[in-house]
Amino acid sequence: MHRQGSTPVRKRTCIATRTRCSDTRMLRVVLRQDGASQDGSSKKEAVIIPDPSRSLPGRGAWIIPTAENFERARQRRAFERALRVSGKADTRQIGEYIESLESGSVTAT
Repeated sequence: MHRQGSTPVRKRTCIATRTRCSDTRMLRVVLRQDGASQDGSSKKEAVIIPDPSRSLPGRGAWIIPTAENFERARQRRAFERALRVSGKADTRQIGEYIESLESGSVTAT
């Protein structure tokens, strides 16, 4: 139980390390289906994007935002597994966002 008026601490599990910690230390990512696939078929391409404001709709996954964790999750296909994507998903935007966090050009919200 928590005190009246206090905000409960939400613990999430990092998809790369399986570590449970406060969601304030983590980045939420979500699946966005983009238009046509690159081969011209009507099948949509799965793109996984960062959700730093934690306001985008849909199923989310959580990662401690470091380049090492991003690479580990990408290699193990943890993004696709957590977001229930069949096939390969584009995770470039997450990598770019984490890189900008580490360089200090973007601040986490």
